[in-house]
Amino acid sequence: MSQDGRSSMPVVYENLNEPKGIFVDETIDRIFWTDSANNLIESANLDGSDRREVVRDSYDPYGIVVFEDRVYWTDFDHFVLRSANKFTGDDIKPEELSYHGRMNSLALHLGHVKSDLQDPCADNPCSHLCLPSGPKDYTCMCPDGMYVGHDGSTCNNLPSSYENKVLVSMGSHIYSLSPQHLGTINLETVGVESDIVVATSAFSVANKAVVATVDGKLAIVHTDWKTSNIIAEGMIMTSLTHDNHNGNIFWIDTADNTIKMMSEVTKRVRKVVHCLEPLAVHYIYSKNLVVYVDADSLLATKPDGQQIHLLASHLPKDVSAVSYSEDEDCYYFSDKYFIYKFKTDQLSYVDLVRVGGRPLSLAVQNQYLYWTEEGSSAVFWADLEEEKFSELDGHLHVFYQELKNPGNFDLHLSVTKVPIDYSMQACSTKYCSDLCMVTEENHAHCLCGDDRLMIFDDSYTSCQDISAALDTKNVPLTSDHITLIAVLCATVLLVSFLFCFGCCYVRRKNLNPMEFINRSFGMSPSKSGAVQEMSPVQTVKTGSLNEVYNPGYYSLSLSSCPPLASSNTPVSAPKFSASFRAEQERDGIIPGIIRSIRKFRDPKMSRIDCGENSTSYESLAGAKGSSTPNSLRRRMETIEEKDSACSLYSGQNSMESDDISVDSDLVQLVNKF
Repeated sequence: MSQDGRSSMPVVYENLNEPKGIFVDETIDRIFWTDSANNLIESANLDGSDRREVVRDSYDPYGIVVFEDRVYWTDFDHFVLRSANKFTGDDIKPEELSYHGRMNSLALHLGHVKSDLQDPCADNPCSHLCLPSGPKDYTCMCPDGMYVGHDGSTCNNLPSSYENKVLVSMGSHIYSLSPQHLGTINLETVGVESDIVVATSAFSVANKAVVATVDGKLAIVHTDWKTSNIIAEGMIMTSLTHDNHNGNIFWIDTADNTIKMMSEVTKRVRKVVHCLEPLAVHYIYSKNLVVYVDADSLLATKPDGQQIHLLASHLPKDVSAVSYSEDEDCYYFSDKYFIYKFKTDQLSYVDLVRVGGRPLSLAVQNQYLYWTEEGSSAVFWADLEEEKFSELDGHLHVFYQELKNPGNFDLHLSVTKVPIDYSMQACSTKYCSDLCMVTEENHAHCLCGDDRLMIFDDSYTSCQDISAALDTKNVPLTSDHITLIAVLCATVLLVSFLFCFGCCYVRRKNLNPMEFINRSFGMSPSKSGAVQEMSPVQTVKTGSLNEVYNPGYYSLSLSSCPPLASSNTPVSAPKFSASFRAEQERDGIIPGIIRSIRKFRDPKMSRIDCGENSTSYESLAGAKGSSTPNSLRRRMETIEEKDSACSLYSGQNSMESDDISVDSDLVQLVNKF
């Protein structure tokens, strides 16, 4: 790696437990280092090749230097400086020192050494720092809190919104700190709330962070002004996140197991999704997604609650926090044992960091993962770049900074983030009355809060209460409404037609040609039981069928059948009664509907059996049965004489509307089920 931090590459990254000291021997271009956990001193070429053990069982080595043909190291446990041959590791011996205390690192001072190498930074124009990047190249660098200007050499003060800071809530106070800086951490108070802070947004963008307090207040903290504005009260929150560019706040409401959103401008609230057991929520601005953990599933949805996607399932129990890395395009979530990593192109998640307690908040800033733990007064972090080279046990090394916390409050953190507006402030020019979200095409789209409806005007930006929307004067009938009504009506008519067609088909599909239907209701209530009456029949041509329609209700006395007739002696069919003819001739929609219903509802009961061996009955007066089926409308297994009705005709082989005549001398009308 060059001195400006570029062109870095791993040299040795396997089988290292606790490397403590390192030294480069320029005379032979080799690297020497100590591993105190393995009590080992090793060396390798500058590119990591030709790795060798120099000294084994070297008494807890710590600091190391190489001079001439010997390697020197400090014995951390025995307070001794030892040396050995740098090539073979032989001739180990202690060195005489006047100091007898514990020794850590070592340094080699050679005095003034002449070199033919040219210094690339000689006569450089850098205003603050110059770092060699090659034999003849250099790079101008700036201290923390500054950046290189357009001329490439002058350092300017960095705006406060671009500083890499970590905001930590402790009790009712919010502090700003930089844990990556060397030396004592300086806690700068940037906000004071009315009560203990119980949740913070993962990111602070443009000097704005959102916090929730135990007394149900939601506030926006302006870290540059060191002020707080309460925007809502009576809120029950366990996890929250902030979309700074569109001005929306998302949180988990444990009262009804929902994720809700609220506009920090209009204060309108809208339910996004209903959950089984919501545990954590996080907003990804670059993807315009709300990511949340519901029970044991990691899901993502658009801010309006549409297009819910399952990212991962079978998560550990009781996930406490979730975050996302823009650079790595991966998700991080935690339980009381580990912090896990999940990438969408992988089938499962992996445990990345072992934690000492349940993480309360989780955030990613640049290459660092920050978190706080329940019951701890420290801010923890891990270097995510270490994962690329670490093959020890799969877990990253954890660093922490203990903070003074007299009240032993739980800590919650938020990290600063560079404000990059991908939507070009689309919502700032939409002027929505309730809430605004950005679509995938970076177009602003207005949403309505709970119990409110959109006003369908030209702008589609205003909402109104449902009670006001029920007033038809305020809701004009648009072409969309008319189209919807027409579609619904057509659907109802189509379903009704298909139902009727299906019923008719079921009733007719078992009919064979030459099958005749008797729809008689049997005994007439106006006659005595000694006389059996049958209704007149009407022949109806239906396709290949000749249905004989007997409407019932209106009957004709058949107390006796006509005498047996020959083919040369035609007998007239019974005539229809006057009341029946009047009913059939009655005009109008209602009578027509009644006739259709009667024709359709009455059961198909019998058919005319035309045959030479048919038996006629001269009188129906003795018939005890009825040609009407029982109330359960079941088919009868056998046919008896008492269940039959006869009508004897002869004549031409024709079937007309008002008479029936056949070539045979006998016609028997029987029940055929």
